[in-house]
Amino acid sequence: MHGELLTLKDLPTPPVRRWVYRWKTVVIALVRGGLITLDEISTRYSIRPEEFLQWEARLKAGGVLALRATRIQEYRSMSETQTEATQGSEEVSEQPETTPQTADIPEQAAEAASQVIEYRNITLNIESAQVASGGISVALTKQEFQILELLVRHVEQVVTREMILEHLYAGKTEPAQKIIDVCICKVRKKIAPLRRVRIDTVWGRGYMLNISE
Repeated sequence: MHGELLTLKDLPTPPVRRWVYRWKTVVIALVRGGLITLDEISTRYSIRPEEFLQWEARLKAGGVLALRATRIQEYRSMSETQTEATQGSEEVSEQPETTPQTADIPEQAAEAASQVIEYRNITLNIESAQVASGGISVALTKQEFQILELLVRHVEQVVTREMILEHLYAGKTEPAQKIIDVCICKVRKKIAPLRRVRIDTVWGRGYMLNISE
């Protein structure tokens, strides 16, 4: 694959019954190059974001041949990664936003002491880590809730990956930015029932929350 100029035409046709190392390498290269997002890959091929990160880690650590791991090895490694991610999310503490630009949120919701944030037809309960809209309530993990809260406070504005990392890990060792893509993917799936709430990807910049009336 050295010297090849990859395009979206090089992606395998779904569904893929067996992920050979060449297909894995193509997918990783196109995501890294910004030609397709991790969320789009996950949807197109029903690949869990954690599985993609495993491929990427193996490629970085051992080259192309490291992608020839057996299915049992993949499952074991994915299980270890999920355990570490769960433990890491429990250690994350809420941090104040560092960017001064915020949406015009009602005064009672913007106060730091408030346990409820309301904007248009969406309500975030800080204490229970739940989001509600149109009579539907969804429970999030602490980390997922913090990401959604940041997006709500910057609704219809671009929120970069760097902003999200700073919001979650300010003052602590930050993980790779790809973990943000994984978290966003999980938040999108959980809030899917809230049809008026949508997280859009802004190519090359970050994410934007849109709330329809």
